[in-house]
Amino acid sequence: MRKTLLLTSLFLTSLVYGQDWTKSERQNLFDKSMNNFVSNKGLTKEQEKAVSLCFMESITSEFTPQEYNSKIDIELEVIHQSFIDRCSKKIGVNLKEEEKSSDKKSITFSNLVGHWQGEGGRELYLQSNNKFVYINEKGITTKGKWRIEGEKLLLGWVYSFNVLEVSEKELTLNKGRKIFKYKKT
Repeated sequence: MRKTLLLTSLFLTSLVYGQDWTKSERQNLFDKSMNNFVSNKGLTKEQEKAVSLCFMESITSEFTPQEYNSKIDIELEVIHQSFIDRCSKKIGVNLKEEEKSSDKKSITFSNLVGHWQGEGGRELYLQSNNKFVYINEKGITTKGKWRIEGEKLLLGWVYSFNVLEVSEKELTLNKGRKIFKYKKT
């Protein structure tokens, strides 16, 4: 009987402690918000911190670390966007990026074709036969057909990027709150 109670107690203790967010995990969520979602949005530092703190607190109260870490990238993207939107409304700030000026070069097939290198090892090959090769920062390669729809660059059925800026040597894309800068090689 004592063995059973002791084992049950240890099991329940491990479940409770296994679901706690560590200081490091909480800091990582706060930093993710500061670096990826609220920086360069025209907010004061205090507003950035308030939205990021709300983001971190929302995720850690809604999910256990195990639940959160079991999500795939697209689920996390939706969760992050939802909490950032909710927190920005709660704090009373607008995170919408301002429209770029009209002097932006138009997005055409010919000014996108080429080999583009981005930060973190990302590479994008846009071929004139509408085929592409995309290598993300994790080294995962995706191939398929690419196209332009309005101001969006669509890579197969997997990736959709807003084209923020394109020139002879530079390409700036965004997906959600992430900005991707490329240089033509």
